[in-house]
Amino acid sequence: ATGPPYAVARGAGHARRAGRMSVMDSPLQPLAARAREALVDAPVHEPVASPCINVCRLTEDRGHCQGCFRTVDEIRAWSRAGGQERRQIWRNLLRRADIEQALIPRLQA
Repeated sequence: ATGPPYAVARGAGHARRAGRMSVMDSPLQPLAARAREALVDAPVHEPVASPCINVCRLTEDRGHCQGCFRTVDEIRAWSRAGGQERRQIWRNLLRRADIEQALIPRLQA
């Protein structure tokens, strides 16, 4: 039996490109799609949307949510955070998920 056509790095959920498969074809597709909606496609004047994809489970080490990759502190801070802090949380979670490269230009704003 062969494994998935993407390499898994740094624990479950961290997919990297391998061959023709992109992040949009990987297990991280829902988070990548949410990031695109919230950070790329959303009007600049709109509030930064939550990264929650309704898969609310902490990793075994309780380091972050398996769905949105936010830490518990980031989840708690979200509702009080302004746009700049929310974009920083997005940057952090996309790095954790190892899918930041596709969205970094918009996050710099």
